[in-house]
Amino acid sequence: MALAYDKAFSFYYNANRLELESAGAKIMEFSPLSDAEVPEADLLYIGGGYPEVYRYELAANSRMLASIRRFIESGKKFYAECGGLMYLAESIDDVRMAGIVPVQIEMTERLVDFGYCEIRTNSDSILGPRGITARGHQFHYSRLVGRSGSAYTVKQGQRDYPEGFIFPNGIVSYIHRHWTGVPRPTAYQVEAVLLVLHEIWRPTQREYLSGMPGVAGRFARFKSRCRNDGG
Repeated sequence: MALAYDKAFSFYYNANRLELESAGAKIMEFSPLSDAEVPEADLLYIGGGYPEVYRYELAANSRMLASIRRFIESGKKFYAECGGLMYLAESIDDVRMAGIVPVQIEMTERLVDFGYCEIRTNSDSILGPRGITARGHQFHYSRLVGRSGSAYTVKQGQRDYPEGFIFPNGIVSYIHRHWTGVPRPTAYQVEAVLLVLHEIWRPTQREYLSGMPGVAGRFARFKSRCRNDGG
């Protein structure tokens, strides 16, 4: 897994990283600010941070922007949230970004969205079949200009609304998703990790499960449950 990490992208739940590593992911950090290319990986993960503060520096690193586009356009899997969404948009306050998501980001002087929420996926995606649920939060002083996405149905307080963008090989959203925050019984709390890793999980599944008695059976039951009720 190639994970964007520098002063522009520094917000990640540490528990998410631990979950991914425990599932067998080899995490390779890279800097969208100073590196020239995305590391060779199966999955690209761009988390939150302050890309608006460093938008000129990010835009100036044209080799990295080109590498990001090549990675995604090659069909490899990617996941981006909040600051990652902003970086993959067409622009942040008219400063050109990667241009993967067909929206512009407009910074605001007030908090646009804040708070914990629950999400449900509205179609099949790299996260799994339609109907996958999870918890997360939002905190941003920016808004989208352009079409809104409908990757998720978000329940936040008394509001229910669509949010996020699904691609054939990725998903992009303002929401910081907590991989261990799936509101299901404990036996299924590995769901988010197993599904987002997708191809990464399979080569090491036998080795990983051999040291965890009982998990293999729960994993098989979870897959069966997904086939039977769509998540």
